[in-house]
Amino acid sequence: MVDRLRAQAESAAADEENKRVAVAKLTEKIDRLTPVRMLSDFIRSKAASDDYRGRLGIFANIRADFHKLSELIERNNSAVLSAKSDSEHVDETLVNRVILYIDDLDRCDAETVVSVLQAIHLLLAFPLFVVVVAVDARWMSAALKQHYPGLLVSSGGGAAAEPKDYLEKIFQVPFWIDGVETAGARQMTRELLRDKLDPDVLRGKTDPIVPIVNEDGPRDITRVVVSRASAAITPSEIEVCDQLAPILARSPRAIKRFVNLYRLVRAGLTDAERREFFDGHGLASDYGAVLFLLALEQGCPNSAPGFHEALASEPADLNAVVRTLNDSDTDASGLREWLEAEHNPFLGASGYLQKWSSRISRYSFRLRRDDMAEYTTPI
Repeated sequence: MVDRLRAQAESAAADEENKRVAVAKLTEKIDRLTPVRMLSDFIRSKAASDDYRGRLGIFANIRADFHKLSELIERNNSAVLSAKSDSEHVDETLVNRVILYIDDLDRCDAETVVSVLQAIHLLLAFPLFVVVVAVDARWMSAALKQHYPGLLVSSGGGAAAEPKDYLEKIFQVPFWIDGVETAGARQMTRELLRDKLDPDVLRGKTDPIVPIVNEDGPRDITRVVVSRASAAITPSEIEVCDQLAPILARSPRAIKRFVNLYRLVRAGLTDAERREFFDGHGLASDYGAVLFLLALEQGCPNSAPGFHEALASEPADLNAVVRTLNDSDTDASGLREWLEAEHNPFLGASGYLQKWSSRISRYSFRLRRDDMAEYTTPI
């Protein structure tokens, strides 16, 4: 009798527990039907799902990684500072800041420029990163106008956005680097030529004019050997380079190209040209004429064509030609400054300049008129 009653009690207790569990489940279902709970469950389920994460794209993944990296490094920096304040030994070799330098962006197409700007904007969202960009602002502005033709305009005539409005949202500290001045151009030219100065030539122990090709036979370029003495830059050449510094004060790249081109011309001289190259002085010499014409090509490229045309027509006064060359060319200001500093620099030089004009004009980025037929295909 007792066993039967105990069994009935246990069965009733089990039924009660089952009903309690059922009631709890029903209550939970009712709770889930409330707007707050339904919204909470929906957000939680989507956050744990890969439905969207797989479609966020590379920028979202990069941003998430950078966010995690920034948090870890900030945490490490805080630990380092705390340890320093407690006079504990800390490892200071760990990365605590990432500084990214970007150059030559103004050599890229518009799509690449905009992509890099977007990447910079992403990086600068985190305190971990510092980005330094060396670029021609004109190139960036042109790239933005090309990429967003319907959004950005070139000048502010109203409420329309301009490229500078876009750039201001990315760059916090714009800074213009000063251009090259005459003293800087002179110093840079000397530095570039420093390792080309032969001590024996400078001491007068070696003749700077050394034949390098068999005089009796035809010129064979494969047999040319430029000796150390013949390649050395002489004090007379350095003197002319110093005088031409105002013309070359355009950009460091123009100065470097000027030096390299002059060395190239020097290396390509024939025996006869080399023997006569150092006759005369200043612009009234072969080396002086070559240096001036190369300086004109690299320092005042917009004015160079007019000067070559004037040489071809044998002008009576080259000084007057220079004064009237392309007044709208801002680069020509150095040329006019040079003319004012020198006293009649073209005296006796017109013959030398005419002699080298055709050859030196080929070292430029423009097509000469007398070469047009060579590069034009007849229809």
